[in-house]
Amino acid sequence: MQANSRPTGPTARFLLPAALGFCAALILVGLIALADTWGPPHREGSAPIQQPTSIAYADGRTHYVALVRTRTWLFRRDDTYSLYSGSDPGLSYGHFVDIRITGEDHPSLESADWQPEGVRLHLTSGHELFIPAKEFTFGR
Repeated sequence: MQANSRPTGPTARFLLPAALGFCAALILVGLIALADTWGPPHREGSAPIQQPTSIAYADGRTHYVALVRTRTWLFRRDDTYSLYSGSDPGLSYGHFVDIRITGEDHPSLESADWQPEGVRLHLTSGHELFIPAKEFTFGR
């Protein structure tokens, strides 16, 4: 047998294509994971709760609050929740507060108590959060 001879037989001709296919599959899986992590997030908002006409803020706008769920672009994983307050009923521009509630997988916004000083949000878990008006008025 020679020192630099190539392997022969039926497995030898499939070894290189199999190794290249395995490397290509690893690269593809890595690219998909990167696309999911760094792609544009997918946001779902609860129905916005509009401020009543009996409450007016100094900026003269109508404001909304909602609970927004954000997930990754491709596989919709890594749920995060934010409370939105602002004057955009589409929930795209305003003040977002990230929340995490222990023991609550999918928090839900029950109601909002609008006051001249701000808005008190009531979650179905029994938690409450107060957002001062200065955080969502005048274009925030």
